[in-house]
Amino acid sequence: MNYVVLIRIFILLNVLVLPGLAQDITLFSSTPLGGEARDIHIYENHVYIAEGEYGVEVFNISEPTRPEFVARYDTPGYANGLFMYYPELFVADGDSGVRIIDAYVPFEPELLSVIPTTGFADVITVSCGVVTIAKGENGISTWMILDYTNPEFLASDDTPGYAGMVFGPCGSIYVADGEYGIRFYGSENPFDLTFVGGYDTEGTAVSVAGQSDLAFIADSTNGLCIVNTDDPANMQFLAQYDTPGTALDVYFIFPYVFIADGEGGLLVFNVEVPSEPILTGQFETESPAIAISVWEDQLYLVDQNILYILGISPTGINNTLSELPAEYDLSRNYPNPFNSSTIIEYQLPSASNVAIVIYDILGREISSFSRQNQAAGNHQIIWSADDFTSGIYYYKFISDGLAEKKAMTLIK
Repeated sequence: MNYVVLIRIFILLNVLVLPGLAQDITLFSSTPLGGEARDIHIYENHVYIAEGEYGVEVFNISEPTRPEFVARYDTPGYANGLFMYYPELFVADGDSGVRIIDAYVPFEPELLSVIPTTGFADVITVSCGVVTIAKGENGISTWMILDYTNPEFLASDDTPGYAGMVFGPCGSIYVADGEYGIRFYGSENPFDLTFVGGYDTEGTAVSVAGQSDLAFIADSTNGLCIVNTDDPANMQFLAQYDTPGTALDVYFIFPYVFIADGEGGLLVFNVEVPSEPILTGQFETESPAIAISVWEDQLYLVDQNILYILGISPTGINNTLSELPAEYDLSRNYPNPFNSSTIIEYQLPSASNVAIVIYDILGREISSFSRQNQAAGNHQIIWSADDFTSGIYYYKFISDGLAEKKAMTLIK
């Protein structure tokens, strides 16, 4: 894998006033890109941008007014989507499959493995140790990544439309499936790929975001569509807003929805009442707006050729983005009792060194996980117990001198 060091910075300071928001949105900088942007993902001080045949560009954004070019990852295919599951970067690289890259040192990327795909690897998401890949006309597939150098195939589904976006927390997946709207997959076992229900947007669904009971859909024909998903098998229409451009991407942070609207630029909606979305602001881009990501109190937007960094500080947005755990906490594993695998979640109030150690009932250590300087927030690991017998086991959370232990039950 090659990387190139260049410096390309163009800064434009401006202020965009959004009616109905508590404060202004500030345009910190505008930076030209080397290729044509397809997707964007943020982790702490770095932004990663998929740029088709140009591969992936990485910028240091510790100073939002002066983003600094760090590296270019020259992938062999067509970098169309990416997802950071720190420190691994997953790149949907078209016909070349999904590339798993160790990006712990952003300017020295190391290729760990490649997930082969049937068809074009379009977009990916990673949650609870499972990679879900949208493959266009070839549907979706899921892979386990307990070992990043040896991903394990789990399941696939040949969706009826064009699977162009996947999104979802542990155990559930939403798929934007083109002219067939959205599809929902869910199971108590996060490794099952079980179709539950869908919703036809009567247009072309290209992106989806949301929460447990709501889905916000970017439909390139009909704009923003909002659906109640409280019962995934029987989704209910709530609202639709015909955007002026071509809705290509959507990002949700209560109570706001952000739409990359192609030639319509960036649109901001207040969805505190989901059945009554209110357009509260618009930002014009130089070329069609493609993708959005948010980190802390800043929004990162790419059009075809430019990275925009916007400061977002309305009261409703800022409070949500700044909300971090107040203390260290170890949650109950789920499912419990479990068969084969279980998820262990924990919370960090600040960046910390973390270890999770698994013991059998006799107190013998049988497995462990560790992370150095893991970011504040909510995290999870998956423990696979395929090689162990039924019984009671213990998991211990250790972080910067703190320790907590809980029991779990394996039933086979």
